[in-house]
Amino acid sequence: MKVIAVDDQFVNAKGKPMDTVPLVMMAATKIGERQGQELYKEMQKRGWDVKESAVMEITANELDTARRRTTGSMDALKAAGFPEKTNLSGTYQI
Repeated sequence: MKVIAVDDQFVNAKGKPMDTVPLVMMAATKIGERQGQELYKEMQKRGWDVKESAVMEITANELDTARRRTTGSMDALKAAGFPEKTNLSGTYQI
């Protein structure tokens, strides 16, 4: 069997990284940033007032990739001018 890990490195029974399994990382933070930028653009296109809107961030903080993607998205929204106080958080139950 041939395996390639994406984002999360395989570990052996002793918790040590399995260096023989190739690991391919994706730019989760950059993906999140793009998501946040596009979300803000869509809100503007629809005429939503940021003072009357909120963003609910739902993620699985135990997963590094999910956390990086969500953080990137929320950072991009803040950089675009979305008020941080209107950000709500929720967590997936895994």
